[in-house]
Amino acid sequence: MVDRAVLGVGFGWNIEEMADHGINARTRRERAAEHVAAMRALWNNDAAGFDGEFVQFSESWSWPKPHNGRQLPVLIGGGAGPKLLGHVAAWADGWMPIGSSGLSESVPRLQQMWADADRPGAPWIVPFGVVPSAGKLERIAALGCEEVVVRVPSAGADEVLAALDDLAWVVGEFGTPVH
Repeated sequence: MVDRAVLGVGFGWNIEEMADHGINARTRRERAAEHVAAMRALWNNDAAGFDGEFVQFSESWSWPKPHNGRQLPVLIGGGAGPKLLGHVAAWADGWMPIGSSGLSESVPRLQQMWADADRPGAPWIVPFGVVPSAGKLERIAALGCEEVVVRVPSAGADEVLAALDDLAWVVGEFGTPVH
């Protein structure tokens, strides 16, 4: 069964914006991890309470739940720093790197961190904002990535639809849908 929904989480980069919202930038990673843990508690239990540093709530009920008791996958988006990859290995289901630059170094590093954390299988890696070429997509696939999110212009319908038409070769050559 294909996952119908995937939660993408980012730690943020805009320090001024975080300050404007009352968020201490130094704790943003721990805050995000705790918020995901609180959401998972609600998704995985009929009733759940949570008492963390950043999130607290008494026993509550939250519906709907993920289908058939499945876990909603969580991908962390961002650059390949050691802190980000450490969080992916510790509690996420995978990583959504921005673009594909540096993946040949960072994917093996993440895979090793994943194994060191005694996580089963492999992290789900979905490069985001990729400008595709046949060679680039082959290199990404060789690293174990089964999907990418390709870049399209932020523009009106005519320009975006034309860009999608230009990307039709990806489906023909690689036999998988373009997201």
